Amino acid sequence: MRAIILAAGLGSRIAKLNPTQPKCLIEIGGISILERLINQFLKNGINKIDVITGYRSIQIKKKFNKIANIKYYPHFKKTNNFSTLYYFKHLLKEDTIISFADIIVENTIIKKLVKSKKGITAAVDTSAIRPGTMRVILKKKLLKYIGNKIVTNQSEKANGNFIGILKIKKSKIKIFKSSMRKILRDCKKNYYTEAFNYMISQKIKINVLDIKKYYWTEIDTVWDYKKAIKDFK
Repeated sequence: MRAIILAAGLGSRIAKLNPTQPKCLIEIGGISILERLINQFLKNGINKIDVITGYRSIQIKKKFNKIANIKYYPHFKKTNNFSTLYYFKHLLKEDTIISFADIIVENTIIKKLVKSKKGITAAVDTSAIRPGTMRVILKKKLLKYIGNKIVTNQSEKANGNFIGILKIKKSKIKIFKSSMRKILRDCKKNYYTEAFNYMISQKIKINVLDIKKYYWTEIDTVWDYKKAIKDFK
């Protein structure tokens, strides 16, 4: 099993905290967001860890080159994580956990994803709808739609948040990469989760791990940062 951490973004909404470092190197509770994630993956037996960088890549490489494979995505200023992941699609060849680099999650969440035997499992929090996050519509414990906007012509309301981490089994890697390729032209500046909306339209099941009992947070804004600092005091 391997883990891919998407850490190429500029982090513009939180840059004023420290404009000279990548967002994933912000420290919460005495440890950076990225180091916490890497340590959790190692703790759960995942030794193949790829960190895909862009903004201030050298800083990340200096800190983590000995315990993770640091990759550089050269087009990070012009695209979003759909293009980032597609650029490194060759890394997708076995059971893989894909994670945003700006999330803090309770270790139990990663442990449950590692143990999941379902083809694709997305970690979702059904306890609240957080503003500015990737929201989901569910149907019978399966993903029906995922996106940072629930479009107005949808009759259903969001059921929760995708927290930024999921697992794809080897058996679903081929169809996932194929789905990304088919919608690449329209999604270069979008999130890789658009591939799941396409897969859902093709009747492919995307399973959900409801993590409402466990702690998680995304560090995307200064408000998120201040809240997380309080959480870890």
